[in-house]
Amino acid sequence: MESKKHCPFCGEEILSTAKKCKYCGEWLPEQEEKKEDNESGKSMILCPICSEPIEKGTKVCPHCHEVLVDEDVRAAQLKPAVENTSVSDHLEHTATDVQDDKPRSLFAYYFVDVFMKHYADFSGKASRKQYWMGYLFYALILILFYALDMLIGIPVLSLIYILATLVPYMALVVRRLHDIGKSGWWYLISLVPVIGVIWLLVLLCKKGETKNVPVKGVAMDWIALALIVIVSAVGITVGIKNLSEKMAEEMLRAIEASDTSDSSAAITDFPIDENTMSGEDTADGTSVLEYASFVGSSSSGQYDYYLKEGDLNIYQKDTNTGTIYTISMEQLSDEFIVSSISDYAVAGSKIVFITNNGAAGMTNADTALAYDMDSESWTYITTAKSIRFDDSKTSLLTSSPTDATMEHFDESEIKLCDL
Repeated sequence: MESKKHCPFCGEEILSTAKKCKYCGEWLPEQEEKKEDNESGKSMILCPICSEPIEKGTKVCPHCHEVLVDEDVRAAQLKPAVENTSVSDHLEHTATDVQDDKPRSLFAYYFVDVFMKHYADFSGKASRKQYWMGYLFYALILILFYALDMLIGIPVLSLIYILATLVPYMALVVRRLHDIGKSGWWYLISLVPVIGVIWLLVLLCKKGETKNVPVKGVAMDWIALALIVIVSAVGITVGIKNLSEKMAEEMLRAIEASDTSDSSAAITDFPIDENTMSGEDTADGTSVLEYASFVGSSSSGQYDYYLKEGDLNIYQKDTNTGTIYTISMEQLSDEFIVSSISDYAVAGSKIVFITNNGAAGMTNADTALAYDMDSESWTYITTAKSIRFDDSKTSLLTSSPTDATMEHFDESEIKLCDL
């Protein structure tokens, strides 16, 4: 059985005759030359192929099994002896020579080697630079797939990428922990909320034992980086534009359904869940109406109505018994959302509310509703991009976009006396 040795980069066990580690892919420092005379008195030289010590006159190297010609043997005899230095002394020099002879790709070294060649390697080591550079390439490619997903409108590519790189990323974290002398089980500390993630981040930033190999990169690295940036920028820009246009079209359809151009058509009864507007009997007392403002009373005088600032409830007080009922506006209908009350006005027996859906950007819209204090029923009035009362609070002024560009708006007016 051939003798073994440990790779000075990742610590894995490899053949003593190896010149490059099969685990981490690093070139190994040159072997020290043996004395020419060994214990048996035989003259020794270095094999010109594998640099292992062999007896002078050997025709076939017992280490690399290559046939040696006379010219190779004479060259090996004239080769100067290597000084007896440690592996760490040769480490940087050997790695630099390898890089000078054959430039390595940043993408190949920090992404392909880390995530593909060591796909499920949970036993080796990874330096701090190798981890963070690998994570940088991982993030850049993930952004690229997100941008492509925005173009096609389906988050499929990024999901496949995340699932495909889940195992190699976990293996990379474990190898990084091995490099700082920690067990891979320390990865589970990230399950502790907040503190665990911070703790793991600190461990991943600590300097380890593995030496960094200088990798300068090649032209293809910068070309690939430029393509990733360009495609990502175009994909995100076009994706946001398509999303905005889609949201604008949805809003236009909602506004067209309400038909704000004709006030009589806009004011319609709307199917509202009666259970959400009936309310329940609350505690008998005035504490419920603390900080509430009186709004109006029913024609019969039986009920008084109150509102609180920032509240989505109407408080109905029975003037005969003093009982207070709560009428919720939060879930009036599945067709629109009431997030806040922008303003209100009283027109006869009706309380007219301007509400906002609380959405951002293109989907933000106002809805006008009316509550009849006599019949205790709701009436849906209209939905528009913007709704407000005029100065005298006798009309509703609406503003709605006429196309998906949101550049042209149609203004209309709804008289409160027509409600």
